[in-house]
Amino acid sequence: MILPTEGREFRKAGFWMRFTAIWIDSVVVVGLTYLAVVSARVFSTYIPFELSALGFALAYSAILIGARARTIGKTICGLCVLKKDGSSVNHLTDYLTRTVVQQELASKKRGALAVLFVLGVSSFFVTLQIIEYVNYYGLYTDMLPYSMAKTPYDDREQGTVVDVSSLTRSHDSLFVQWLNTHGKTPLDYAVHVVSTHQLVVFGEAHGNRGQIAFLSKIIPDLYHRAGVRCVAMEVCTNEDNEELARLVTAREYDHDLAIQIARNQPWHSWGMKEYWDVLYAVWQLNRSLPDAEKKMRVVGIDSQWDGPSFALALAGADDAVKGPIWERLRIFRALLGLPGLVLRDELMAREVEQEIIEKGERGVVWCGANHGFINYKQPYGKGRMAYILHHKYGDKVFQILLHSKDTSPSIIDPGYSGPAPRMGDFIERIMAYRADSPTGFDVVGSPFEFLRDSTHYHYSKQPKTVFGDVASGYIFLEPRERFKGCQWIKGFITPEMFATYKPFYEGRAHRPFKTVEEADEFFKTETESKQ
Repeated sequence: MILPTEGREFRKAGFWMRFTAIWIDSVVVVGLTYLAVVSARVFSTYIPFELSALGFALAYSAILIGARARTIGKTICGLCVLKKDGSSVNHLTDYLTRTVVQQELASKKRGALAVLFVLGVSSFFVTLQIIEYVNYYGLYTDMLPYSMAKTPYDDREQGTVVDVSSLTRSHDSLFVQWLNTHGKTPLDYAVHVVSTHQLVVFGEAHGNRGQIAFLSKIIPDLYHRAGVRCVAMEVCTNEDNEELARLVTAREYDHDLAIQIARNQPWHSWGMKEYWDVLYAVWQLNRSLPDAEKKMRVVGIDSQWDGPSFALALAGADDAVKGPIWERLRIFRALLGLPGLVLRDELMAREVEQEIIEKGERGVVWCGANHGFINYKQPYGKGRMAYILHHKYGDKVFQILLHSKDTSPSIIDPGYSGPAPRMGDFIERIMAYRADSPTGFDVVGSPFEFLRDSTHYHYSKQPKTVFGDVASGYIFLEPRERFKGCQWIKGFITPEMFATYKPFYEGRAHRPFKTVEEADEFFKTETESKQ
């Protein structure tokens, strides 16, 4: 039924009154859409939030205005949609072609109150957002002098560097003999380095079973022999630090809580068992200590930025994730957490600073290799987490790079057609003389320091960069042919996770999933087959 207008006085609605009505309608639409999306998750069904909200908004507006000449928001503000001659809308096509928004004079006071309420609420949330962005800006400016600090290779004479392509087997004995004299077991090397620095950053290759298992193995020695009291991990978020503290100091180990923390990781797909075994190793250590002795802590240094939404919103930028075009609408959701991604390294540096350095404790950070460089900047940007910390705190901070696969320049230069990287091959050639014995050693001050590889991502765009810039210390656990992917925790992806992140999981797999079990099996196969 169309709202009767005879005998009622109207005037053209002003901007703020119309804004208030739209604001109220948006709250209604978003609220009802969210209720539908959450309800569908109970049945493991995915509903795209942004697309559904858009469709619901169009239907909501068309149906209510076509039937009553006003929406809920317009009703509260005393507004209605009339034809230009002031008569009622007779059918939907009138609304689409020849209408204006009018305010009933009798509802003027009620509309004014609605405007004041909406402006007050909006101002409150805008103020909070401004404060948050001011804090982010403050963090950025605090860290900027350190992330932009000069690298050691800015003024290096290029003649001092040696490309590994120029080394023949006749040169190998120099490196082998040096390792025979100065190399240590990975455990002894890690303990030695950690015991002589306040903070040591270990740069890993994500998903390498041997590397993350190594961390679990050395936890007791890091505590007893090196004095470590805190392990900071990229794969945990700082929002979970209270739960992490409760987990590793409890009398009984709570496996369910550990998995809950794992599922809260920003990508919501980090079901690799060996990472969460680290938490159990720390718990075991703490249970072995006398009650009065200080316990080892585990802290997360990442934050809750929306990984799946960023990946889907930018789908097509690379081949990693392919999602439906409507999932690009997630960009609006993702942008809310944009500072957490753009300033990710600064935020992680601040977390490490507060949790370890400022507390005067000795600690280690376990993170992806690209976050761990203390003297090297990647070709496209500023120094990252460990670079910031090293240039702020100097020799208190040290870095160890774990032996991993080489990275081709094609990662930043799709047109690259040169040879494959050679650095890893050279290191493995040297290690083969020593029967691939696991080894840790200082790169800086060794014959390895001034080596470089022009066919490697780390060096190709920076002709003065050498191995000693990329790695201050190095741990070789095994040759690449023995690398294994981590074990997948069966059932890690829950029905609720499946209903929430289904397009991201399908985008990763480049195929649809009918059930949560299919998605879980895909990640199991992908993870465990990773080399």
